[in-house]
Amino acid sequence: MEFQKALQHRRVFDLLVKLGFVNERPTFHGDARWSENGNRYPVKLFRDWVFHQTTPDGKPRLDFGFIFQQLARLDAESPEKVLMSSRDKEFLLFASYSDAKRCLAESYNQLAQSAVRHQPSP
Repeated sequence: MEFQKALQHRRVFDLLVKLGFVNERPTFHGDARWSENGNRYPVKLFRDWVFHQTTPDGKPRLDFGFIFQQLARLDAESPEKVLMSSRDKEFLLFASYSDAKRCLAESYNQLAQSAVRHQPSP
C-alpha cells in the first residue's frame, strides 16, 4: 500500500514538473508565443483551471485535496470532461483529462527532444 501511494505521488510530481516546463515558457526555438499555441494552450487552460480556482465571492480557493484529485485524474487519463476558460473568459474549452494529458505529453516531448540535459560531474 505504501509503495502504491509513493508511486502515485511520484507520478503527480512528474506531472507538476512537466506543467512547469511547458506553461508560460518565454521562448522555444525563437518563438515567443510557443506556450500559447497548439497543444500548449489547452495545457495552460488546464493549469489555470486547477490552480486558479476561486470561491463564488472571488477569493482564491487553496484546496490541496482538489488539486491532488485533479492531477490524479490527469495521470489516470480520465475520460471525464471539464470546462476551462481563458483568463478573459473569451475562449471556452470542454476537454477530458485524457485530452489534457495528451497535450501535456506532446508538448513536453517536443521540449525534451531538443533539450540539453545536465550531466553529473564524474
